[in-house]
Amino acid sequence: MILQKDELLNKYIDNELASNELNELNRIISEKPEISDELRSMKFVDNTLKEMEIINAPEGITAKIMDVINRSAKSAKKKVPYLFYSIVTFFSVGILGLVGYGASLSTGESSALSETINNTSKNILKETKIFDNSIGFLSAIFKSKDIYYIGIAITILLIISAFIIIDSHRQIKNKIEHFS
Repeated sequence: MILQKDELLNKYIDNELASNELNELNRIISEKPEISDELRSMKFVDNTLKEMEIINAPEGITAKIMDVINRSAKSAKKKVPYLFYSIVTFFSVGILGLVGYGASLSTGESSALSETINNTSKNILKETKIFDNSIGFLSAIFKSKDIYYIGIAITILLIISAFIIIDSHRQIKNKIEHFS
């Protein structure tokens, strides 16, 4: 109803109403007299706009506006997230230090703790050969340096991805605040 009323009012002002639409508009005005006030207001605005002098924009205004936009876009791109890079560098150096320290420790013979755990598990599960073999197999897997290095690599990847996610979240948050 509101959309139809607005369309009829606009067509009336533009002198585009057909006879059946004019009858419909007269019916709506007779039902709601406040619509005639709205129609008078719209006619007044239309006449005022038609009487206004048309002022052209100055020459080269588009080029000037585009220059300002381009300069502001270039200055915004020059930001470098030094805080993020310094945090990633700090943790990378720390992780590499831990990897180096762990590699220097693992070059020797198997530790006494792993031998004690292996002997204790063998004594406890002496009766069942299935469990004994599986414990020995698991112990051999966890003694290898490959598992150690795989764990370190996964840890490094998780830390780096966490920092990338945090930084991208911060950048998106800043962009949202900039536009609002």
